[in-house]
Amino acid sequence: MYFIQYEIEPKPESEHFSTVGGAVANCFLTAESAAEAHELALLNFAENGWQVVSVEEGPIVVERDRYLEDPEWLEWYDQAATDGECYVFHQWPSSPQDDDELH
Repeated sequence: MYFIQYEIEPKPESEHFSTVGGAVANCFLTAESAAEAHELALLNFAENGWQVVSVEEGPIVVERDRYLEDPEWLEWYDQAATDGECYVFHQWPSSPQDDDELH
């Protein structure tokens, strides 16, 4: 199993473009190689209206034992083991919120 973390943003034609500024996508992918895992993620993003800003981590090989102490991450790993892939997006809004610090 490969893990890759991306920063992504919605494409202008995406349904999310007006409301979502971007996201961190945690991706668990069953693939034969790191290159194949990356390509699977890129295909998923393209099909769903997202574009990659940067690769934040990976691709790295991960084992189930790594997540035994974290039920949420273990669930994502297990879902990918069953379905071949699992994508978890942590999104932020397109405009600053009242409590956001501006620099």
